[in-house]
Amino acid sequence: MNDSAAGTVDLRDYLLGTYDELKRRLVKRLGSEELAGDALQDTWMRLDARHARLEPVQNPAGYLLRMAMNTVVDRQRADHRLMSLDEITTLMEMA
Repeated sequence: MNDSAAGTVDLRDYLLGTYDELKRRLVKRLGSEELAGDALQDTWMRLDARHARLEPVQNPAGYLLRMAMNTVVDRQRADHRLMSLDEITTLMEMA
């Protein structure tokens, strides 16, 4: 594979071929195997959705790790916006 001209298909192939290494690096950063696996799955889905819009990248590993970390941040932001059960119970009691 030519990393300097890795397009969408190459990125997906790269993710598959280096999945264990990428996951290991994410586990080290995130401290959770489950979160790292979820992040890589979300990354795969984003690559699939963007297949027509991606330009070649010079550093596929760095690009995929950044994408995975961004999915974690996006998920944490979305989870933070959700109300807890205690907050819902309080609202229901007020109604």
